[in-house]
Amino acid sequence: FPVSAEIRSRDWSWEGDHTGSQLLSKSVEVDPASSAHHTLGQAYFNGSGCETNRQRGLEHFEIAAKNGNGVSRCFLADFALRAGDETLAYKHLMIAAKAGYMSAIEPIKRGYMEGVVTKEELANALRMNKESRDALRSESRDRAVAKAIEDGDSRATY
Repeated sequence: FPVSAEIRSRDWSWEGDHTGSQLLSKSVEVDPASSAHHTLGQAYFNGSGCETNRQRGLEHFEIAAKNGNGVSRCFLADFALRAGDETLAYKHLMIAAKAGYMSAIEPIKRGYMEGVVTKEELANALRMNKESRDALRSESRDRAVAKAIEDGDSRATY
């Protein structure tokens, strides 16, 4: 997908028409902790704006996860489950849950029901998830979430 952009940073500038994947690649050079790694992972994995390269996509998901991207952790958990590695999958889910990502909670609960996750691990994940989300709470965030729910956005959670 072509994108027209002018990007400037302390140590580089890039002007002109470039593909979105080129801009994202440049973005991760400047800020490796950005969510651009997750977006690049999706682009490579699905072949959106670039050639499909699932291995390269997984590498970007791994980098994003190591930099705190919980959505990438959940993607990696899904890939690990599909590959039959339940231990790795639940490790990713536990890390995401402890970082406050609600989307990791239901799969962990299913893991508990299937006997893969212990009662103690489930309790720990739930407690850490709540603590993480509570740390993010603020009045303005509460109002924003309430408004999003009122407007019908089902993704609005803590």
